[in-house]
Amino acid sequence: MGKSLSDKSYSEKYKKIIITILCFIVCVLFYALHSNIAYAVSNKNTSSNSSTQINKTTLDDKSESSLQDLKREYEQIKEEADSNSGTAKKLASEIREMSLRMADEAKLIEKSHAELDALDTKIEYAQRSLIEYEEDMAVEKEYLYNSIRMEYEDGNRRLLSIFLNVDKYSDIADRLEYSNKISSYINEKMSSYQFMMDMVDETRDSLDELKKQREEELVEYDRKRAKFKQAIDEMSALMKDARKKADNANALAGELETEIARMEAEERMLLMKNGYTDDASSSEVTYSGDGTQYYYKTPYPHTDSELLLLAGIIEAEAGKDHYPGMLAVGSVVMNRVESARFDNTIEGVIYADMQFEPVRTGRLAYILAKGPDNSCLSVAQEVLDGKRNVPNLYFKSEKYAKEHNIEGVNIGGNVFH
Repeated sequence: MGKSLSDKSYSEKYKKIIITILCFIVCVLFYALHSNIAYAVSNKNTSSNSSTQINKTTLDDKSESSLQDLKREYEQIKEEADSNSGTAKKLASEIREMSLRMADEAKLIEKSHAELDALDTKIEYAQRSLIEYEEDMAVEKEYLYNSIRMEYEDGNRRLLSIFLNVDKYSDIADRLEYSNKISSYINEKMSSYQFMMDMVDETRDSLDELKKQREEELVEYDRKRAKFKQAIDEMSALMKDARKKADNANALAGELETEIARMEAEERMLLMKNGYTDDASSSEVTYSGDGTQYYYKTPYPHTDSELLLLAGIIEAEAGKDHYPGMLAVGSVVMNRVESARFDNTIEGVIYADMQFEPVRTGRLAYILAKGPDNSCLSVAQEVLDGKRNVPNLYFKSEKYAKEHNIEGVNIGGNVFH
């Protein structure tokens, strides 16, 4: 009996121990399982966040790339539109010039027609005069012919009659003189009429030749006028085509400009959260980006000359091909304008003593004289509109920074620090 009670007591004790051990094992297993689940969820969230960040960065990059492509397309189309507009204006000017020349030719043609009418009148008068002279000449010829015949055929008889019928010898001389005068008159009259006939013929021939020349000139005028008209028609067709192309290009450029404005507005909203809130009072800025992370600040009211000046220094310091590098140079200039350490104008910052090497070497002046590249003008406009990609106040060329152990971020061949 005593032994049975003792065995029972031991049995109960072992049961409690076993139950306790089992409970401990269950707790350990539950904790381990909970930890694994939490770790898995954490990894999933981390992976999701990382994926989201990567996708967002990719989207931002794609958005920026699309925006730049769109701007390049816009610039190309605007150049095409300007080119076609210039062609149309040039053709219009040439058409006006040729129209004036045609008007001058028309005046010459009108003058030639008037001269031809006058020549026709003169020729008609000359022909009538010639007919009259010929009729008079015929009558006079008949009279002269009879006179000559009487003078020469009956000359001897008349001469004998003169001698026989005079009372005095002095009358013989008078009658001989009279006969000689008649002969002289006849000869003079013949010569006079012949001269008049020759003059009329010569005048008529001269008028005929002049008329022929005027008619040839009219033919040449008509040929020139036809040639001018053909050229004007061809240029008018070209001008119409150029204007149509210019209108189409301008319409497309307008659509692209609207799309660019929309994309820039979206980009501004997306990138505003990345904006630096420093007051630009410190030059020890910590920045580890690569120039492709953009943010926006308040737009800067500017003049056309300030836009050209900023574009010129961007081209002089960063070239005209590397977009982040160009934007970074422009950002530094505007960061200085906003900083209390520098002048508060673009001109004051750029022309500050010993600050920008292209100012000293004359390269900036050369670029401004020829006009900055369109890509630099576009970037300068973006910077003035508030777009930035670096918060720094200084940059050095890659070579200079390496030689002087200046650390910073290399963007497009310049180290920003």
